[in-house]
Amino acid sequence: MGCKKVIVIEKTSSTNSTKWVHTIYNDNPSPTTYASFILLRDQFRKLDADYIEAKGERMKRIEFSRQYLTRRKKELGSLTCEYCNKPNLVIEYEGMKVPSKVKATCDHVVPISGGGAIYDEGNIKIACEPCNRRKGDKTNWMPTQKHVRKLANFEDYFPSGKQLKKIISPYYGKCQSLECDGMTRVIHYLLNEKKIPHDVYAGQMMLGKEEIPVHFWIALPDGRIIDYKARMWLTNKDAPHGIFHSSKTKAKYVGMKINLPVDKFIFEVLLLSAGMNARIKSYDENK
Repeated sequence: MGCKKVIVIEKTSSTNSTKWVHTIYNDNPSPTTYASFILLRDQFRKLDADYIEAKGERMKRIEFSRQYLTRRKKELGSLTCEYCNKPNLVIEYEGMKVPSKVKATCDHVVPISGGGAIYDEGNIKIACEPCNRRKGDKTNWMPTQKHVRKLANFEDYFPSGKQLKKIISPYYGKCQSLECDGMTRVIHYLLNEKKIPHDVYAGQMMLGKEEIPVHFWIALPDGRIIDYKARMWLTNKDAPHGIFHSSKTKAKYVGMKINLPVDKFIFEVLLLSAGMNARIKSYDENK
């Protein structure tokens, strides 16, 4: 009976548990023969094809989810979890990192493992990621009150005011000469760098009898507003400043979300122009 060479290709997970094992039997004991090379080559090609197919299907699902959620957000104005009723869910686009507890996902009412249609919108509910994970492959599931209360605490997964100030403060002093549009661009860039979800708004800001007809500010998904330039135009002592919740101010913000692209070059130009403006102002005062 001839000697057989056994070649084992094993795949393990990050926890070192075995995911799968492929065994190749080679009649020729020499691992350098052409036959063993052909066997290994074919085996790896098969593995690569499986991987490519699985990855392609996964990317197709992600793109479908993003398109569906984007369209629903335009229709509804905002996304709310259909299980725990958490509002203002955030869509995770490519290059973003959205905190799990506010991440919008597509949940299949009838799970895929149970024969549910993957791309049928009638089989989809909008869900936050924690609810989606907890539901798993169940068909009739609703979160417990304990689960809902835990998810309701936004401060658990959004940066605190202190953390946000730590990001903004090193640049605030340098940018005091910028107006609201320039300051908003600077903060917008800084938040993007830290992958913190937010939206940029343009519109009006009213407080008592005073009004800023054209104003820019940043809104966070938990209801907080970042506005460092309202006091540049308002004399009212109640004019908001910094990072605050929309329910904690007497000011009324009315506007629409806008796309405000800011790259590193624009960011550096804004810092440079802010420094030049500060030097010109200082020169005029000493003249």
